[in-house]
Amino acid sequence: MRHKQAANRSEERALDDIATYGCHVLHVLEENKLPPFSYSLGIQRVSRAPEVLVVGLKQPLAHWLVNECNRRVRAGESFRQGEFYAGFLEGFEVRFEVVERQHYREHLGWARWLYGGDEFDAL
Repeated sequence: MRHKQAANRSEERALDDIATYGCHVLHVLEENKLPPFSYSLGIQRVSRAPEVLVVGLKQPLAHWLVNECNRRVRAGESFRQGEFYAGFLEGFEVRFEVVERQHYREHLGWARWLYGGDEFDAL
């Protein structure tokens, strides 16, 4: 596991959250009519499961979803592309899709920092 040195307080907090909880959650606000999104940082580093990106939901719900994915992965569950999973949102199933690497630079900047590039997976 590659250790990443923190350069500032925000990076230190992210690394502390990863060590304590198994991930850190980042939020990006809506901009130029593009929806807001939230994503995990550290799930793959800790649990060997893909990072998670949630698009278009308000921060509290998106934050909860990312943490719930992390909790379920740490409990031994795995999620695969194109399959539906219950138990996240009452009355709805959640479907995971692969985030293509061409979108990493624009959407997963902190994950690129943590992993030193694009060598990680995201759903």
